[in-house]
Amino acid sequence: MTIFNVYLMSYLQTNVNTDYLGRVFSLIFVISGIFVPIGSLLAATIDLKDWRVFQLIGIGQILIYLSRLITFRLMSKKA
Repeated sequence: MTIFNVYLMSYLQTNVNTDYLGRVFSLIFVISGIFVPIGSLLAATIDLKDWRVFQLIGIGQILIYLSRLITFRLMSKKA
């Protein structure tokens, strides 16, 4: 996730007009803050005694990372 965040923040800083950069970052942090309680509720229902849960979470993170990487590369080719 760190690699994704660095790539996203770098992309935004280079492609968003500086007049709107603060607004864009604020919007991103507000949206991510909204999902914190939802993620906490979901995490509370997970049985952490089973290691398969961690495998599924890892696979999910890899799939999200790869999908976003492909999306950003396609967006940068169009620009």
